[in-house]
Amino acid sequence: MRSKYEEIVKPNLELIAAWCRDGATNQIIADKLEIALSTFYEYINKHSELADALKKNKEFVDVKVENALLKRAFGYDYEEVTTEMTKSGNGDIAKVKKTQKHIPPDVAACYIWLKNRKPDVWRDTPMPNNRDEDDGLFSAIVEAVKK
Repeated sequence: MRSKYEEIVKPNLELIAAWCRDGATNQIIADKLEIALSTFYEYINKHSELADALKKNKEFVDVKVENALLKRAFGYDYEEVTTEMTKSGNGDIAKVKKTQKHIPPDVAACYIWLKNRKPDVWRDTPMPNNRDEDDGLFSAIVEAVKK
C-alpha cells in the first residue's frame, strides 16, 4: 500500500514548485493538496526532495522580489511601445510609437531595503551613537536587561 505522500505529494512536485514560484505559502500548498499543514511539515522533514523543491523555488521568487525592490529603489528607464491605428484612403494604417519613460527612485523602497540590510542603522528606533550623549535611558535599559 502506498503512503499518502507517494499518492498525493510526490506526483505533484512540479506543481508544488510552480505554486512556490507563484508565491504560495506552505498553508496554501497544503490546502491545495487537501492535507493538514502539520502533515505537510512532516513530509518536508521526512522527504528531502520536497524540502529541496520548496527551498529552491521559494528562493527563486525571493530573489526576483529583491531585484524588483532594488530596481524600484534606484529608479529606472524603460521604453513604452504603443500602436496607433489611423484611417487613410487605403485602409487602416498601424503606427508604432516608442516613448522613453522614467520611473523615479522610490523613497519607501529605499527605506525597506536599508531597514532590512542595515537594521543597526535604519531600524525604527535607532540606538544612540555615543553613550556619553545618552540621557540615561539607554544605560537604564541596559542595566534592567542585565538583572
